[in-house]
Amino acid sequence: MATDNKYTSNWISLSKALEYVAGIVTDAEATAEAEPAPKRKDFEGTEKWVKAMSFWTEKRNTAIAWPHIRMVIRDGKLSARGMGDGVEKELLGKWLSALAFDEPESDILFFNEEKRRKVAPAAPDILHSIEVERTQLEKFWPANKGSDSLTQFSPAKARKWYQDRVANWPDADFPPSRKQDEESAIEAGFTSTVARELRRELAPKTWREKGRRPGT
Repeated sequence: MATDNKYTSNWISLSKALEYVAGIVTDAEATAEAEPAPKRKDFEGTEKWVKAMSFWTEKRNTAIAWPHIRMVIRDGKLSARGMGDGVEKELLGKWLSALAFDEPESDILFFNEEKRRKVAPAAPDILHSIEVERTQLEKFWPANKGSDSLTQFSPAKARKWYQDRVANWPDADFPPSRKQDEESAIEAGFTSTVARELRRELAPKTWREKGRRPGT
């Protein structure tokens, strides 16, 4: 009998790591400072809105998760690597003191021209295609009960789940509360954080109206 010997890398992109950690940690200050999510009514087409939402989500994940991930990389507890000067390089913790900008842009870090030459070995001017080691990341931020592991989480799957929930909700039934959305999300294999974000982005206005509801 044939067996599936397909190799699966234990390295994941920095952007995927940021998305994962942002769904676990709680950073009230970063969340409060985040810009409001783009509203569908402000865009002419769905495609433009989806692109805006993707950009907003990436910025939000970075604001929440990067300070945490940066700290463990700086302390040498999380292995990271990327492409710089045409070759693969380890992202050294001391290089983070030479950043040109405080946060990464997608999977890219830019380094200050003057500062990068003051560390040894010198940091490249740009490190792109950055990845982190999956097992180490999950050691620091284990998936909570009812949350999605790095091997299972899919933003597209979560979004489709909530869109189907809205589309198939019986007209005669009272709209679900946020708590009910979170409970259903956990049962479906997602996190309560994901449920809150999806509700904020995709729930009809009637679902978000304040007031006493059955089951709350």
